[in-house]
Amino acid sequence: MTEAAVAWAFVPWRDRPALAGRAALAAVVMVLVIAALAEALMLRVVLGVVVAFSIGTACLPVRCRLGPEGASLATPLGTATRPWTAIRRAVVTGRGVQLSPFAGGHWLEPFRYLQLPLPARDRDGLAGRVRSVLAAHGF
Repeated sequence: MTEAAVAWAFVPWRDRPALAGRAALAAVVMVLVIAALAEALMLRVVLGVVVAFSIGTACLPVRCRLGPEGASLATPLGTATRPWTAIRRAVVTGRGVQLSPFAGGHWLEPFRYLQLPLPARDRDGLAGRVRSVLAAHGF
């Protein structure tokens, strides 16, 4: 018997347009500030790319998946995966699914957990399917 997987897409411009707009504006402003620095061109380019990519993640669409092997979050910049053996706690919130490597609260959790955002469209139905997959893995 094969275990079912749940996969969905999250597009920030459709689901959280105000946040995506602010993030895009912040990225543009930071890149312009870096471009105005009196540093070497190569340093300004590298810093601009790093800042744009780090802030730009709030603007980029993602593909989320919970399957037999674990969880994954795929962006245009790369994919983050967590096997079920690395997940100790899973919480479904109104905004998404938080998968933590810690059983309880930990000061490193904001830096280590994987957040899978849920789209506004059919959020309740999708959250139910996500809870079923999580329950099948003991969460």
